[in-house]
This record gives sequence, structure tokens and C-alpha cells, in this order.
Amino acid sequence: MDLPLIATVDDLEAKVGPIPDGQEGWAEAALRYASNLVRAVGNRAWDDPDTIPEQLVDVVVGMAERAQGNPSGVTQDTAGPFTVSYGPRAADRIYLTVGDRLIIRSVGASGAFSFDPSAGNPSGFIGGG
Repeated sequence: MDLPLIATVDDLEAKVGPIPDGQEGWAEAALRYASNLVRAVGNRAWDDPDTIPEQLVDVVVGMAERAQGNPSGVTQDTAGPFTVSYGPRAADRIYLTVGDRLIIRSVGASGAFSFDPSAGNPSGFIGGG
């Protein structure tokens, strides 16, 4: 069963501007992958487009925007004496940040959960998935 996209190409264009001609398929594929990743982490289908939380639309659009901004998965770039590092996750192209995971879990929580602030990562969540 094909689930609807959590965020649409229109949602992405509202944030990044028009998608160049010929790139609509890439944009939809990125949004589909991001939607599936959000569903997997949230452990929920979110299959009714009319009830998908706006926070999840923002997360999916952000994931696609990161991928669009770094289509080759570059982790580091050098120009003359200057070097910029984009971090180890940049190679993944479509990925969830710690903040994204917090949003997904807060929206998808069906009950109480706790967070261990000493854990330093979203895997510190217990239950509520």
C-alpha cells in the first residue's frame, strides 16, 4: 500500500522556491524517502493527509531541503586556504537530526515517556513510540 507523502512538492517549494524543471521526480522521491523514515522512527502510519501534524511536514521538508542543498553528499569542501566541513551526516543526504527525532517522538507519543538528559541522544527516550 502506498502511503501519502507527509510533505508534498508544494510544501517543499514553499520553503525553497520553485523546483527546477526536470527535478520534480527527484523532489518527490526525496520526500517519499523522508516520509518513510519519519514513519519508521515514529512507529506510526500517518496515513490520512488531513490529519498529518504540521510539525512532521516541517521535518520532512527540512530533510529534503538538506538533501537538495548537498546532492552529492559532500562532507568537506576546500577552496584555497579555506575548508568547510558539513559533518559526518552530510554523506547520508537524507537524514534526521536530533531535533527532528525529538519532534517525531513528541508528535507520535501515544503515552507517557521519559528522557534521560545524560544520554545525550534521542535513544534516551523510553516508551511512547
